[in-house]
Amino acid sequence: MLGNMTENTDSRRLPRWPFRLDTDKAVESVLYIAGRVPNPTLHSIAKVLFHADKAHLSRYGRPISGDRYIAMKHGPVPSATYDILKTLKGDSEFPLTDRARNSLSVDGYAVRALRPADERVLSASEMECLAESAHAHGAKSFKQRTAESHGPAWLAADENDVIGLESLLLEIDNRDELREHFAQDGT
Repeated sequence: MLGNMTENTDSRRLPRWPFRLDTDKAVESVLYIAGRVPNPTLHSIAKVLFHADKAHLSRYGRPISGDRYIAMKHGPVPSATYDILKTLKGDSEFPLTDRARNSLSVDGYAVRALRPADERVLSASEMECLAESAHAHGAKSFKQRTAESHGPAWLAADENDVIGLESLLLEIDNRDELREHFAQDGT
C-alpha cells in the first residue's frame, strides 16, 4: 500500500504499533464502559473501546490504553484487554494484575464490574472518548456493532492479525496530520 504513494504523499513508513500497553488503563476503561452500557459483553466492550481509541487517537494523538487491535471475525478486538477478560472467564492464562483480578468478572460473554472505574487512572480526555463511544455504540445490537467495525482498518488486515497504525488511520479524518506527526516523531 505505501509503495504506491504519489509524489505529494509522505512516503515514510509508519511503525506497525508504536504505543505501549498500560494494563491499568485497559482495566479501568473496561470498568468505565461496563458502567455505561446496558449489557456489557465481551463484544460490546471491544467495539466501544475500538471507537473510543479511534476518537482519542484522532483528537489527542494516542489511543487510551495503548492496546493493539486484532482483526477478528466479528471486528477489531483489543488484544491484551481481550486476553485479560478471557483469563477472568477461565479460557486463557494471561498474567493478571490484582487490579484486573479484583475488578471484573466474566460469565459466558457477560462482563460484570465488581467496582466503579478508578477515574484517577483515566484522563479527562480518555473518559470523554469512552463516554461518547459508550453512548454511541454500547446499546447497539451485536450485528450493528459488528457491521460498524468492519471498516477500512479491519479490511486492511488479515484475519487474526494486528491492525497496524497505518490501517487504523484509514478510519480517521485527520489521518494525514497524524501520519506526519508519527513519521516526524519517529514513534
